[in-house]
Amino acid sequence: MKLNATLAVAVALALGGIAAGCGSSNDDSTTSTAAISKADFVAQANQICKQGNAEVEQAGKQLGNVNEAQLEDFVANTVVPNIQKQVDGVKALGAPPGEEAQLNELISVTQADLDQLKADPSKIQDDHLFDDSNQKATALGLTECAG
Repeated sequence: MKLNATLAVAVALALGGIAAGCGSSNDDSTTSTAAISKADFVAQANQICKQGNAEVEQAGKQLGNVNEAQLEDFVANTVVPNIQKQVDGVKALGAPPGEEAQLNELISVTQADLDQLKADPSKIQDDHLFDDSNQKATALGLTECAG
C-alpha cells in the first residue's frame, strides 16, 4: 500500500508533537526540580517541541510516496529519535514549582507510549497511541508538545 508523504508527515508530526516534552530517555528517574517559572517552562518547552516538529516535517517532505515499510523506517530512524530528543530537552528544563507530580506523570505515560512505538514503528498508524500523553501535555500548557 502506498502512503502519500503528506500522510506520513501528518502522522509523524502528530506523534512528534504529542510525545515531545513528555518523556525521558529510558530511565525511571523523575524530573529535576530546577527553579523555573511556569511561564518560562511552557515557553521553552513549546519552543523545543516546535523546533522538533519542524525538523520532522522537513524530513517528511523529502519522502515522496512511501509504502508501509518505508514509513516504518522513517518512524524508527527519524520520528522516534526526534521525539526522544524533544522529550529529553523538556525534561532537562525541570518542573515549575508545584508541577513536579504532573510533569513526572506525563513523562512516565509518554515514555511508555514512545517505547511502544520504538518496539513497533507500525503503531504510528494508531490514532490513539498518545491520547493520554496529549491530554496531560495540554493540561500543563504544552500545546506544541500535545500535537
